[in-house]
Amino acid sequence: MAATFKEFEAAAAGMASAHERLASGQIRREYRDHRLEWMMKSGGQQVVLDGLAKNNIRFTWPLG
Repeated sequence: MAATFKEFEAAAAGMASAHERLASGQIRREYRDHRLEWMMKSGGQQVVLDGLAKNNIRFTWPLG
């Protein structure tokens, strides 16, 4: 159990900079077909378009 908590603490430490890494394009959100469909149906078109413009989203197709 101690090993699991150490793994969690190491991962949690990296989450503090996740917003900056996302904003810079170092990491990208992944949209799978069901999530993209939900975004479009619920009015999230601009979020997807902004992500495309900033290159901080990705899709699972065609190359993953």
